[in-house]
Amino acid sequence: MKWTPINLGTQKTLTTKDLAKKQEQMFIISILVLTFLSFFMTPHMLIASFAYMCLFSGMVLRRHKNLHPKLMMTGIMTDVVLVLILEIQRSAVKTAVSFSLTLPQQLHIAFSLLAILYYIPVFYLGMKRVNGTATLKQQRLHVRLGVMALAFRTLGFILMFSFLYRTRG
Repeated sequence: MKWTPINLGTQKTLTTKDLAKKQEQMFIISILVLTFLSFFMTPHMLIASFAYMCLFSGMVLRRHKNLHPKLMMTGIMTDVVLVLILEIQRSAVKTAVSFSLTLPQQLHIAFSLLAILYYIPVFYLGMKRVNGTATLKQQRLHVRLGVMALAFRTLGFILMFSFLYRTRG
C-alpha cells in the first residue's frame, strides 16, 4: 500500500516525515499536559488520564496499523482494570446506584459505563481487523462503534473532574 500525502487545507502538503514529527509533538504535549494535571488529580484520575491519552492518541494514529491497536488495547485494558479497582476499593456500583452523587458525577458514571460496554464489540471487531478476517461491513461497524466509545469516554473523562470537589472538598 502506497502512502499519499495528506492535505489539511493549508498550502503545505504533509510528507510522511512531517506527519511523524507532528505526531511526536502531539505525544510530547500530551505528556506535558498530563504531568501538569497530575498536581491536581487523584491517582485514579491520573490512571484514567493515561488511559484516555492512549485512546485519543490511538484514534489520531488510526492509520498506523502497528501503533493503533497497541494504543487502543492499552487504553481499553487500563480503563477496564481501573473500573475493577474502583469497584473493589470503593464499591463504585453501590455508590452509583445509591444516588448520593451530584448530577455531573452520575453522568460521569453513565458515560463511562457506556464506553466500557462499547469497548467489547470494538475490541472484538478490532481483533478481527488485526487478524485480517473482518468483512467490510465489520470494518465499518468497528469504526462507528469506536467513535461512539471514544465520544462516551470523552464525556466521562471531562465529567470525571467533578469528583475533585467531592475528593478535596
